[in-house]
Amino acid sequence: RMPDNTRRKLEAFNIDEKAKAKNNLISRELQNIKRGMLSMRGNTSAKRKIFAKQKEQSKQESFSKVDGQVIVNRALLNDNYVKAKMALEEVISEREKRQKNVQEQDSAVTSEENITGESFETWV
Repeated sequence: RMPDNTRRKLEAFNIDEKAKAKNNLISRELQNIKRGMLSMRGNTSAKRKIFAKQKEQSKQESFSKVDGQVIVNRALLNDNYVKAKMALEEVISEREKRQKNVQEQDSAVTSEENITGESFETWV
């Protein structure tokens, strides 16, 4: 028969191993999601459609039990990261569009200045 102290340590070790296995599983899922998101970089309209579908699915399977004791909400686990990433990409794309518009306007203004400058020289 085992002493109580040894049995408690063994139980704690088993719980730690199970927790590590769950954390590894969750981190692998997050890495896969991140890889998938990086492959769709810049395509915000497609991401919005995917997130809308995922939101509907997450409402249906919001909680799943693991070992009958731990409840994990996978939708909440990934949802905030994905939303933040999508918002950041939208801000970046809007910034790039604004910079492109400013550059186009600058080039149009400089070309107009060149035209008016040349015509002024021909008149003088």
